[in-house]
Amino acid sequence: KVFTDAEVVRVVPKTGLVLKFEETSAIGYLPVSQIEDATKGNLAKNFEVGKIIKCRCLSVSAVDKTVHVSALESVIKAQILTHSDLKTGMDINANVIRVGEFGIIA
Repeated sequence: KVFTDAEVVRVVPKTGLVLKFEETSAIGYLPVSQIEDATKGNLAKNFEVGKIIKCRCLSVSAVDKTVHVSALESVIKAQILTHSDLKTGMDINANVIRVGEFGIIA
């Protein structure tokens, strides 16, 4: 899921950003490792509270209702990020790494 309306609600220096989304009550967390190099040098300067950013969901924690996201352009634009992005009949390019009794790792 790509969010185009993630709002910065808190900047945690050298760590990341806390976000809120218009379409869900979950809190978002954007770690500094998932921010483009050009903008992560000074988080407070580049990401002011209230700024709207685009990001993509990496995982969801049902326990603490937190959505972990990435703002890396390569992650946002990726057609397939996790197995949940795959659909039956979808054409993909992949390299087979291993064939085992359990299936194929590509």
